[in-house]
Amino acid sequence: MTKNYWVTTKWPPYQYDEDDDTFTIDLQDGREGEAKEKLKPGDLIFIYQLKTGLVEKGLSVKREIGYGGIIALVKATSTVLEDRKTNFTYYKDGSKMNWKWDVRTDTVLKKKSIKRKTFNRIMDYDPNYTLRGFGKKGSGLKNITKSKFCKILKNFDSNIHEKYCKK
Repeated sequence: MTKNYWVTTKWPPYQYDEDDDTFTIDLQDGREGEAKEKLKPGDLIFIYQLKTGLVEKGLSVKREIGYGGIIALVKATSTVLEDRKTNFTYYKDGSKMNWKWDVRTDTVLKKKSIKRKTFNRIMDYDPNYTLRGFGKKGSGLKNITKSKFCKILKNFDSNIHEKYCKK
């Protein structure tokens, strides 16, 4: 079975959140299409933490300032799953989002390693691209080639590069 490679964006945690080594890939309803078709257990996904993120209505805490770069490599342990209990989340800016879909993962390696300008160079993006609207339909998740994956991995952690990118 062919493995797929991905990059996803995540908002930084709230200030009261404890540091956690687990990640879930969250997708809004209506933006899960490509992942639902292609993402499967065993696929490898880089986590790109944005500098900022929306704050839910009713919360008095702020989000931490995010890293603005790659912070982890994870392996999917599920396909895209529907969370039937999820309703809309309302944010202080007046927007609302329905995070109806998710993918469970195991963390391969967590470390703050690649900043935005380096990531953008590897991906052939404009150096100032903020990754807002990233992925198909602005899903925050993008399928990438093995070649791009290996370039990111070499910059992320050269010690595990050979394990996943040997020729």
